Amino acid sequence: MQESIRLAEFDEYRGLLFSIAYRMLGTVSDAEDMVQETFLRWHTSKEEDVANPRSYLVTILSRLCINHLQLARVHAKIHGRLATGTIVL
Repeated sequence: MQESIRLAEFDEYRGLLFSIAYRMLGTVSDAEDMVQETFLRWHTSKEEDVANPRSYLVTILSRLCINHLQLARVHAKIHGRLATGTIVL
């Protein structure tokens, strides 16, 4: 598929992707970052690997957001324990 067609296809779902990411993450900047990362994965994917563009994009975005939230939770736990002095490195 031509690059311009793939870009147009992504743009069709950009609003949906942003709204999902914003609801999951709660900040505009994090949501924009996840949409951008989704675009990069979309851009590098093979056309034959994508049967349904909407499903593919929503799945990629959702997984990226979940990973982001998990990393943030782990990061908060580590820094919270460091602040209380319960972890010694």
